[in-house]
Amino acid sequence: MDEVTKVMDRSEWPAVNRVRKHLELFFLSQASHCDGDCVCEEIISGRIASQSLMEFPYEEPTARDRRLWRKALILITSPNFRIPIPLGKFMRRPYDRVVWTTDERRQWLLRTDQQTKQSKLFVVSETVRPTRQGVKYIANADASAPPAIPMLYASVQQHPDESVTIHLVAPLENGETDDVVDPPTLKEVIAKYPNQSLWDHLDLGDDGGNWILETIRMGTLVGVHDGSYKDKLCARICSAGVVLFCTKQRRLATAARAERTDPRTASSYRGELLGGLLMSLILKAASSLIDEKSPPVRLACDNIGAVGHGNNRGKSLKDAQVQADVIRCFRAILPDVSFDITYEHVLGHQDDKVAWAALTLVQQLNVVADKVAQDYLVRAIHSGRFISSYFPFESFRVIVGGQKCTSLITEALYRSWGREEAQALLAQRNIVSKENFDLIYWDAMEEAMKVYPQMFKVYITKHVSHFQGTNRQL
Repeated sequence: MDEVTKVMDRSEWPAVNRVRKHLELFFLSQASHCDGDCVCEEIISGRIASQSLMEFPYEEPTARDRRLWRKALILITSPNFRIPIPLGKFMRRPYDRVVWTTDERRQWLLRTDQQTKQSKLFVVSETVRPTRQGVKYIANADASAPPAIPMLYASVQQHPDESVTIHLVAPLENGETDDVVDPPTLKEVIAKYPNQSLWDHLDLGDDGGNWILETIRMGTLVGVHDGSYKDKLCARICSAGVVLFCTKQRRLATAARAERTDPRTASSYRGELLGGLLMSLILKAASSLIDEKSPPVRLACDNIGAVGHGNNRGKSLKDAQVQADVIRCFRAILPDVSFDITYEHVLGHQDDKVAWAALTLVQQLNVVADKVAQDYLVRAIHSGRFISSYFPFESFRVIVGGQKCTSLITEALYRSWGREEAQALLAQRNIVSKENFDLIYWDAMEEAMKVYPQMFKVYITKHVSHFQGTNRQL
């Protein structure tokens, strides 16, 4: 469609696009014969869909649409539908659902359905004489595997008697053969990361997320992440939602997870940062599968702090930086991504004020990410399934008293030391035994004490610890 928009009037674009989606075409190579030199006859007519592995919406073009489609093909190729600059050798397997291959001597044909992984072998017909169209091949009911390794792709012509003839041939991609292992999918790369608890709710699509790689190459990927925290439901839990969207294919990928920590750590801000961490890990995995230079990827978040850390990755963190563990990991992963990433701030909850149709694309995706995070927060509270806070690719972790330090290290040390001292003191004075110390909900005690004036809190502390004026220190 990019080429069509350069040579045709804007009013004709929708008609051409309807036929394109009807034929299930995305690349010019899907419309050409395997030699990449001319357009297939059935594509020119605009009637027979190519049955692509990609997903397309249902379209039913009109006769006018097909006339404009033919005009578009002539304008972007030539009057005889020859491609001015041949497409060259295959770089990867075609996106067509059905692929034909043969050997160098063309003794047989192999029809492979890439979706069902089923194959059918065609052999030279001994009963039908060769015609001007070439040697005819008929299906061999006794075999489905080829007698040798396929070396060529083939474009075939199918006949009413269910026989086929070879029209054109082309070498397999990079001279490779079918016994070469296909490169891993995006989902398979992510599956090799440490801490797989992060990916229990990851939906990248039926192709393992490889459509995201194509989207990055085309520069049409937009990503948004959001967080959720509802202290009235549970003050210890926050969640993250991630949305990846292709503006051309209109495809969507999502991820969501929840973390259980403590009331001092869990917050909506941590949820936002966890979303950024998930996003950066997905893009790092995608980057490992993309060799060529790609356009920048556009990311957005409704938290200014998260946006600032995403854009200023080299800036030193303050000693008292909250959620420092997530921020360090998040900022350390982003430089490993081979393509540029630009973060922008988007106003949150705009659907409360503006009609959905009036929202920008990024605002709509932010609404979706927010819903993904909120829905998963409730789901995690009921299921009790949470991530491990030991994140992949952390440069270091600080563990104090068996708990991971998420913010200021000195505060964590003071808390751990104070807890041990309080436990020993209360046991020594027969107030609370060491065995029962951890049965007390100390986090709730801390929250309850926050509502009182400072001197009243000192009074309560001295009274409970028997440091009050009760003649016990004489």
